[in-house]
Amino acid sequence: MPIKRNKYRLADIVPMLDVSEATVRRMIEENGIVPERIPAGSTTRPVYSLEQVLQLAKAKRQRAKAKFKRPLVVAVYVPKGGVGMSTVSNELTAELTLQGYNMLAVDLDDQASLTVMNGFQPDEVPDPGKSGDWLVKHTFLNALYPTRDEKLTVPLSEIVVKPYGEYGPRLVPADITLGELGYRLAMQPNREQFLRNWIAAHADSDLKDIDIILIDNAPSTSVVSRASLVAADLLLIPVRLDALTVKSLRFLANELTSLAESQLSIPQVIAVPNFFKANTTASTRITSALQRSFGDNVPIAPHIAESERFPRSLIHDNGHELEEVLPFTFEARNRSLESQHEAIRGVCKFVMNIAEEACPRGHPETVR
Repeated sequence: MPIKRNKYRLADIVPMLDVSEATVRRMIEENGIVPERIPAGSTTRPVYSLEQVLQLAKAKRQRAKAKFKRPLVVAVYVPKGGVGMSTVSNELTAELTLQGYNMLAVDLDDQASLTVMNGFQPDEVPDPGKSGDWLVKHTFLNALYPTRDEKLTVPLSEIVVKPYGEYGPRLVPADITLGELGYRLAMQPNREQFLRNWIAAHADSDLKDIDIILIDNAPSTSVVSRASLVAADLLLIPVRLDALTVKSLRFLANELTSLAESQLSIPQVIAVPNFFKANTTASTRITSALQRSFGDNVPIAPHIAESERFPRSLIHDNGHELEEVLPFTFEARNRSLESQHEAIRGVCKFVMNIAEEACPRGHPETVR
């Protein structure tokens, strides 16, 4: 399931990067980006690849933005399936990449939805007659523990994949073997702090070029999800406004309280309402339940409305798997997707404003 290879006009790039046309033209010239030219009537017009658009995003951010002293860790988690966790993770990763951040998305769900959304196949064996470029070879488990046949862990650089090229977000994929991580962590001393300590130990090596690590968790309570919570600076909890989510919110609040009572670090919680429907009482009731579970100290991000593209389905209406994938944030802007693009951008800006207040930042410097 490879990535869809879109072509972008200058008019498409301007809203994607949220800058003026003059700024885009200047960055194209400064970075020596050469477009492809395609027929347009009796002449041709320039179009750009997604990798070139992402190169421009990096160039935009290199204008004296302050960098976090260490990678900002954002966990996406709620102990309930079907609330759009992987979709939120995927789209926020894409939008933050367009904002110029060096993103590392870590799929910690052995169902591997985030992995599949980025074009990789977690459940196929290599076929000698086909390219194996889109098969999952390693997961985060291999970065933490050696396999039974090996004595050493796999370097993170050999696990990370780049589905959108050198300038796009990096992904640590998942497959069913990731289920072993819970068993391994359960036998680990200080297991809740293990992931946090691993990130700190690699901040100046494997993670030195990463601005933000976004962790997509499985929708169940486990030692892995608890370790993710302790490792995180921010916890985004997708809250589905058209379904029963009250018990899962209360359960998560109790889980965070338990971690805090054990003298463990807990993240700043941010609620991300989605599946919003106007003029329904369910949205109001669930928002009230959210505030009762977490109190007034939990910021509520702008809501993401229900649409055909949220959550992203990996299956067409006719029941066939998609042949190509692409986050809708990386699609060219059009009227049907405009509100979704603006909603995702609004959530990202909301989250990053809180991150800048809550997390240490260094002096302004050029992002590597």
